Amino acid sequence: GAPDSSDGGAFQPSLDVRLHPTATTPCGAVIIIPGGGYGGRATDHEGYQIAEAVNAAGYHAFILQYRVHPNTHPAPLLDVRFVAISLLMT
Repeated sequence: GAPDSSDGGAFQPSLDVRLHPTATTPCGAVIIIPGGGYGGRATDHEGYQIAEAVNAAGYHAFILQYRVHPNTHPAPLLDVRFVAISLLMT
């Protein structure tokens, strides 16, 4: 399970990958962390729509699906640190 889970590890943080559709050479990437105040994630308008704009600008986009309620701080922060950044740095 994910570190410091308050939900017994039921939810596993993940990245939704939105690669630039025509990139033939390496290009930059943006990690998108949708808002929601730890109670939920605004994934549509602060995730997928932002990813479309990032792709249109010539970059890959990675949307973090992080833990929310019943998980509390520091779980979402750990998801950014250990899931998003660690995966993209490897």
